[in-house]
Amino acid sequence: MVSRIQLLLIIILTISLLIRLVSLSTPAFNAEEARISARGHQLIQTGKDELGRQYPLVFNSHTDYKLPLTSYFSALGTGLFGKNDFGARIGFILLGTLFIYLTFLLSKKLGFSTRIGLLSALVISLSPSLLFFIVAISIMITEIAIMFLLKLLPSMPPLVENIADGALLIVLLF
Repeated sequence: MVSRIQLLLIIILTISLLIRLVSLSTPAFNAEEARISARGHQLIQTGKDELGRQYPLVFNSHTDYKLPLTSYFSALGTGLFGKNDFGARIGFILLGTLFIYLTFLLSKKLGFSTRIGLLSALVISLSPSLLFFIVAISIMITEIAIMFLLKLLPSMPPLVENIADGALLIVLLF
């Protein structure tokens, strides 16, 4: 049986996913998304980036440096759904939805009430920057990786855990 809290969280996640899917083509595809999508498509086709490196851990070009998960998630989407808006954005839509759930878990881990956890999830789910901007999503991928790392680490002394959680909270807010 699903509890009231779980039901509310499922409703928040479902609405958030639907909002992201409905607004898939808004805003218009920009140059950064096109570059990441093309890089992902090239990874799926050849296994190499634009500089000819085999499955690199850092993607750099003449103008910027990108973390690898952004390109690999784009590769997954373009590999499954083709080289189009949906294929380029579906990985980030799913990550945005996962981020909402992880925000709920993080607030619980930090000792906040379930009500605050649900409120945090709701606020993150409706955040315009996480709905529309790929730059915010690429930063979010890094934060998701940090959250998973904190969850997978063996139990730390309370002081170290509180410092790590506080640092992550600061990163999430700014």
